[in-house]
Amino acid sequence: MSNTLPIYRGNTLSIPMTATDPTGTPINFTGAAIEFNLDFPIPITQATTGVTIDTSTLGSINVTVDESLTFVPPRTYPCSLTVTFPSGPRLTYYAIGVLVMAVA
Repeated sequence: MSNTLPIYRGNTLSIPMTATDPTGTPINFTGAAIEFNLDFPIPITQATTGVTIDTSTLGSINVTVDESLTFVPPRTYPCSLTVTFPSGPRLTYYAIGVLVMAVA
């Protein structure tokens, strides 16, 4: 996976994202359905307790995964963030790897 986000095992995972249209205007996520998927041994989604998705700032999505959920074997795990807008378009904004590293 070309893009990876490193974290230490047992730390809080924070994925901030800012999105703008081609003119640089922040995208309004109001009313959008957000799908967050992290393919840990027990998959984590937006419905998992300990996952917070904040869209309170225009043009931004901040995903926070509680540290209690990141106690997984060290390796790279696929992660994606897909948004379906009320008008119909479905866009994947993140398709990255989360590299979980062992604490030294």
